[in-house]
Parts: sequence; C-alpha cells; structure tokens
Amino acid sequence: MKNSLLFALAFVLAFIGCKKKDENPSPQDEEIIVTALTDKNFIQNIEIPGAEKITFDSASNEYQVTLPAGFTSDRLRINFKFYPGAFLTTEHSAESPKVVDFTFRSRPPLYFIVSTAAQKQEAYRIYVKHNGPLKGTFINQGDLQIEPDGIMSLPVEITSGMGTIPAIPDEMLELTGILKNEKTGEENRGSLYNGALYFGNTASFVNSDDISVSLKYGDKILTLAEKTRITQKKVAVYQMGNYPLFRATGVGEEVIISGIGFSSKNRYTLKIENAFTDKPYETNAKFEETGRLSGIIPAGVVSGNYSVSVYENDVLVNGVILTISKNENEKSVGQIWTGANDYPTADRSLFVAKKISLSRGKPFFVNPFPAITRMYGGGDPNKVLPDLQLKNGAQIVTIKAAVKHDPSYGDGSITVYYGEYLLPASIAPGFYEVRHVYADKSVSLPFWSKIEIK
Repeated sequence: MKNSLLFALAFVLAFIGCKKKDENPSPQDEEIIVTALTDKNFIQNIEIPGAEKITFDSASNEYQVTLPAGFTSDRLRINFKFYPGAFLTTEHSAESPKVVDFTFRSRPPLYFIVSTAAQKQEAYRIYVKHNGPLKGTFINQGDLQIEPDGIMSLPVEITSGMGTIPAIPDEMLELTGILKNEKTGEENRGSLYNGALYFGNTASFVNSDDISVSLKYGDKILTLAEKTRITQKKVAVYQMGNYPLFRATGVGEEVIISGIGFSSKNRYTLKIENAFTDKPYETNAKFEETGRLSGIIPAGVVSGNYSVSVYENDVLVNGVILTISKNENEKSVGQIWTGANDYPTADRSLFVAKKISLSRGKPFFVNPFPAITRMYGGGDPNKVLPDLQLKNGAQIVTIKAAVKHDPSYGDGSITVYYGEYLLPASIAPGFYEVRHVYADKSVSLPFWSKIEIK
C-alpha cells in the first residue's frame, strides 16, 4: 500500500512538472523561422518599416535595403529576430536590444556584430539605397564664409535621394561638392565629411557675387545655392577653457580663448549671455598671441550655460558655449547639433554658439555636460544617457536617448558618449528650453538658448 501511494505521488508530481514546462517553454523551444534574410545560428529575420525591399548576400554577410522615393525619414528602425542566445554586441536602441535606429543618409553602411551564447561572432553590413531625387539644404547657414585658414565648411542636411555611401556593395560613386564661379567658370571640388561639405583653396572665390554650390552623386545633382557671395573671415574663436567638455569655469577664474587671427593692435571684449539673463555680463579680454586671448569671468555671473561672445573693436567675431559655475561638476547641456557626425569632438565648430532650429520628426544630437566618458575599449551600447526635457510654458516633452559614442577624443584613448534624440512629430511648434534629466531625477541647467521647433 505504501509503495502504491509513493508511486501515485511521484506520478502526480511528474505530471505537474510536465504541465509547468509546457506552460513556460524554454528559449530553446522557441519556434525558429527561416527566411531569405536568415543567417543560421545568428539572425532569423530583419524587418524595416517603410523599406521597399531587403535582400541578403550570405557569402559576404551584406544586407541590401532599398527605400522608395517617398521615404522621408532620416533614419531606419531595424528590428532583428535573433536565434535563441544570439544578441547584438554593438550599439542598439535604448528601447530594445533587438532594435537599431540607423541614421543612414550619406553615412557609411551600418556595421554590426552578432554574438551567440557559444561565444561565436559574425559581422554584417547594411547598405541603403534611396530611389528618390537628390534634395537637401544648408543647416543653420547664414552667409557663406571662408575660415581664416582658407577652408570653407558648409553643414548640409540631405532629405532625399541619398542612402549610405556606398549605397550598394562595391559601388564606386562619391558624393561631390561643386563650388563654381558662374562668371569665370572656375570650379572647386569638395567632399562631404561627417555632415558638412568641405572646400579648400577657396581664396579666388572671395567677393564674387555669382557663386553657386551644388552636390553631385552619380547622375543626381542638387543645387544648394546660386548667385550668392562668399566672404573671407579674418578672425575666429573656437574654444574657451582647457577642458570645455569636462569641467565648469568658475567666477573669477581666468579663461583661455583659443582661435585664429587675433592681433595685438586690436581691442577685445567678452559678452556673457543666455536666454535667462536680462542683460549680458561684459569684461575685457587680453591679447596673448595670434591664436590665444585670455579673460576673467566677472563677479556676479550666476551659474548657467552661456554664450560667451568675443568682440574685436566692438565687432562680433563669434560666440562660444561655456558652462559657468562654482561647482566644476555642474550638470548642463553641452552642445546640440543636427547632422550625423561620427567624431563631433574633433569638429572645431562644436563649441561655437549658434541658435538651433529643429524640424519635427527629425533626429538631432546632444552632448551632456560634463561629458560621459569611457577609457579604452570602445563604446558600451548599454550605457545609460540622460533623457532630454523640452519645455515651452506648461508643455513638457521628455525624449529618450539612443546611445552614440565618439572614439576620437584626445589620442583616441577616451570615448565620449552623446545622445541621438528623435523629435516627436506631434510636438507643437515654438521655442523650447532644453535640459537633461538623469536617472536619479536630477535636472541639469538649461541650454544657453531656447531652440526653435518648426
């Protein structure tokens, strides 16, 4: 009798265990799907909303995405279905480790790595072709100006007709800028690098009033400007402070101003202002050498993120972003820019203060202050970056960051993180204050200027 009871109990327990196993299948029991995009043991499938066609070359591990002419977004949302135990080891969306948001226009093909639980890895590339006509415009561009060193850089936003460069494997096409004097026929070829057109040897184009700027990609041509004029800048300011990414400048502290074209014959002044001050703080700057001035942050400047403008003989040179506070670790918004850039810290225009205008539904980029960094080892796709808060009166919108990183800082030993933020298409137009909100609910100082949303 006792043995019968024990047998019955064992049977019941086994039945319950089997039922629980059926109700909670292990990952190994997950249904495997095989598609034309499958790479066994790594990727089962890829879905990209809006794509016209996706193909996969298993010999080279290359995916080809074709977008229709009407595709207007600057980025793709790439949804992966992995084999059980497989995962992305490169950057992914903050929302999911199975999603990559790829800002693709005029960018290199997306390179990513997938690993398995068995510690095997495969590397892949995604190429993007856009079937529309070439369209675009300058970003926040005023007059066309040549820097004192003879280089002209023009930030460009391409809105149609461009995918990755190259758009298909082994394609030899290049996106070329053409600067032309329409009166004389003289041309200068430039190249696109990290979202900007660069032209060198431009001195002969100065002061002509019939200059055109265009882009050419294969048989696609886009005219960006015509019958315009180029002027030569004699002086420029690029940076203030020795560590403008990492520490705030204190009141009463001497600040070093780096630039080009300064002269001992001229008088220099500083104006410190933001959207939250009634009037600017003013102080003198001292000439040190042709590439350097110095100045003292005056007493009375309250903690804030500022545009510090340099004037030469009462004529504005340009402003530079600077965080001023008694607390050298004061949190604020460092820089805001549009146009994807793999190495923003290497761009000398990063610190230049300029009003920002954004379009709804478009991505933009923000660098927290103090900078969030990592020594060696490249970027961590799981790094937590602060949210971005946009405020216009009673309306507050909070946006999550997609993790980006710049591996170029200094000698390349420091990785600097920054966020890509997608402006909601539903946000109301207007002027917004910008702040970071951290995981501990602390809020940064606002960006020096309100941004315009169109």
